[in-house]
Amino acid sequence: MQQGNDPLRTAVEVRSLVFGVYFTSLEQWHSGGRRNSFDTYFSQALALEKS
Repeated sequence: MQQGNDPLRTAVEVRSLVFGVYFTSLEQWHSGGRRNSFDTYFSQALALEKS
């Protein structure tokens, strides 16, 4: 029995998460009128994903 995750599966899951958070943040930043910095939106989205 193998322990741990398959490296390919782990890489796909992490990249999917990061790109999902990134593009969702970008969409919200754009639709919000780009008043706040993009980093604000990205940090908030990442924090929500962690919870």
